[in-house]
Amino acid sequence: MNRKLLLIGLLVSTFGVVFGTMRQACLSAEPEEPRSYGTSRDNTGLISAPVTYKDTMLVAVTSDGVAVIVFAEPIEDDEHTKGGIKYRFRFLQKGSEKEIVGEGSVFEKYKEGNYDGGQLTIKAGAIRIGWSAGGDVRGWVYYKPESMRLQIASADRFEDRVALEGVHRDVVHYEKLDLKRFLKQP
Repeated sequence: MNRKLLLIGLLVSTFGVVFGTMRQACLSAEPEEPRSYGTSRDNTGLISAPVTYKDTMLVAVTSDGVAVIVFAEPIEDDEHTKGGIKYRFRFLQKGSEKEIVGEGSVFEKYKEGNYDGGQLTIKAGAIRIGWSAGGDVRGWVYYKPESMRLQIASADRFEDRVALEGVHRDVVHYEKLDLKRFLKQP
């Protein structure tokens, strides 16, 4: 009888150590990339919005800061990827003065003609936005309105630029969009 109790105690103890180690590893690891994004049928999860790539700048505001994202050239389809797009971003962390600038790409993967995940998250600094393909000229973004405010603006304000305008082709300077404006709540 004592041997059985000792064996049960050893098994329970071992399970507790293994489970605790696995739990800690899961808590400390970065979340795994989702295999797909979808909208919530019960209106409590993600909502979707179509986004056209040309001339569009996404403005995403969270408790972490603000990011602006513009879309660049499409990723050429092949037997493994479909509907991908490259993007550039600027991110300003709340309370910071310095912007982080970067680029990335999103795409769907296929294996033997069947959907097989991909890079489905737009990553702009600390901000993450779900994405899915919608064709060469548009896609879908997914977000929770309780934790992210998503707006659109003209892509021509992503960076400083000079343009010739008017009948006399006057030189006009446009400043890039000031991200601090979006950190102020209405």
